[in-house]
Amino acid sequence: MQGLQSLDPELVPEAEGVPLRTRIVQWLTAGSWSMVLTLAVGKAAGLLAHYGKAAWAFDLDDPDNYMRLAQIRDWLRGQPWLDVTQYRADLPPGLHTHWSRISDLPTGSVIALLTPIVGTGLAEQIAVTLVPLLLLIVTMLLIARIADALAGPKARFPAALIALYAVKYQWEFIPGRIDHHGLQIVLVLAAITAMTGYTSRRAGALAALAAALSLTVSLETAPYLAIIAAWAAMRWAVRGDRVRAATLGFFGGLALLVPAVFAATVPLADWAMAKSDAIGRGHVSAAILLGGALALAAALTPVERTARFRWSLVIGIAVVGTALLLIAFPEVIANPYAMIGPMLTRLWLANIGETRTVVKDWASSPASAVARMAFAVAMVPAAVLLLRRSTGDARDRYALMTALAVLALALSGWHFRGTAIAAAVVLPVAAALVAFSLRRSVLAATGATIAIGALLLADSLVPQKPSKTVPVADGDCSLRADFTELRQLPPGLMLAQINLSGPLLVWTPHSVISSGVHRGFRGNIFAFETWMAAPAVARAKLQAQGVRYVAHCIGGGEGEVLTKQAPHGLIAQLEHGQRFSWLQPVAVAANPRFKVYRFVP
Repeated sequence: MQGLQSLDPELVPEAEGVPLRTRIVQWLTAGSWSMVLTLAVGKAAGLLAHYGKAAWAFDLDDPDNYMRLAQIRDWLRGQPWLDVTQYRADLPPGLHTHWSRISDLPTGSVIALLTPIVGTGLAEQIAVTLVPLLLLIVTMLLIARIADALAGPKARFPAALIALYAVKYQWEFIPGRIDHHGLQIVLVLAAITAMTGYTSRRAGALAALAAALSLTVSLETAPYLAIIAAWAAMRWAVRGDRVRAATLGFFGGLALLVPAVFAATVPLADWAMAKSDAIGRGHVSAAILLGGALALAAALTPVERTARFRWSLVIGIAVVGTALLLIAFPEVIANPYAMIGPMLTRLWLANIGETRTVVKDWASSPASAVARMAFAVAMVPAAVLLLRRSTGDARDRYALMTALAVLALALSGWHFRGTAIAAAVVLPVAAALVAFSLRRSVLAATGATIAIGALLLADSLVPQKPSKTVPVADGDCSLRADFTELRQLPPGLMLAQINLSGPLLVWTPHSVISSGVHRGFRGNIFAFETWMAAPAVARAKLQAQGVRYVAHCIGGGEGEVLTKQAPHGLIAQLEHGQRFSWLQPVAVAANPRFKVYRFVP
């Protein structure tokens, strides 16, 4: 027993005569951090065993992962930190992406660190394989920490165990997933951890830093951060001086850190640009105005002022500040995809897997739609129950988690891409429910565990991959071997399907017209119009644009959609095996579905 106690002595009470099995159960439910870490590392090892071989071979699965690797390579080869333009994508002068270098840091830093030791190729293999797993370990630890803040140490082990089997969020952390989604989950959970676990000014500032970084990486998490900010303001209105330090740290941090991170990652020429798809002048102004006003209110309001006075300040600042911001910067609530136009919206965006709504799921498979939403739906009443049964500071924390659970449910139904971060955010609620049930009876805890397990099982039956492009057939022509012959050809501009854009940038010296980035709408419009045009018209468009090569994967990417839309267009003819004298075939030995042609003007 002495050995068992040495693992975590403060969590294993002395109990002479208690059976060893009982003591082990006590240790498990006490919530050893060493056990949480062990489960997290074990999960990472399992994903490495299952997916590591593919990632090691640079089968990154998703076009955005390849595009991220291309961006990292350009940066490490000398492209300026503030310049995130992809000069080999879209039509000249290149694709001015909305991406952030912050997302390049985890993978890029590992590559830069290891390259002098093992060489660039091996460094890239190690980075794309291990970085997502390291982020997963951090994620599981943060989930357990939030559960601890909600329900105490007894919630740590259930949190780690639930996170171990919750597959929905794990997709963003499998080897090869080097895009920004995993980092976004970490940053949002870090903000929640700081705000729920601590009440110091430093904790508030750390939450603000995580929020600033998250906003700069992508606006996808802005709704969650808005909920955290609204909760922080309302908590101060209710609690007053008890939470003054954390309130000052958070809102003062937002007012200072959001513009600081923005200035450090966005070129000066873009500071005045109206943006709805990335952090811009409106979002920075909101952080300065609302954050600064709420920080001043918390700092200057005398202690003796009533809650009613504080509520009046919070509501006044929120209403007046929001109205001013919307008048001055209406782009902050504009559709971020409006720029792509109706044709791409109908033929591309509407067919992207990750933008699929639960309504669309229901139309094709009601069972799949129910399974997809079951866990998120169940966590809302669970959070409400815990809120009703809590008091004091715990009630404040459960109020935040209830609001986040409602938001997670809404975003999960709106977009498939929202399910991963939604699952991660609500997992601590499930763990807190188990810990709450343990305090009542073993039977209640068993029932809660079985119910959560059933929900996780149902969730695992739904396909987890939120494809960035239209559905593809098995084998999407994106492996490194598929491009062997293309690497030998002189560099040139290539018309290719969106699925092929990222791999082409990574594995060949060629430039691509279309891409999976919505800001590349100029090239995507040209590509879609050319694919659907009659062959003679398509030939003229290719010649006018200076295209040198044409490539497509039979039965993959947008081919099926565009063939139905234009049955006599260029891509439909190529899908059916039609040959043209002005498209000279280039032999591709690795994949018979991958067709490449040299364009003859």
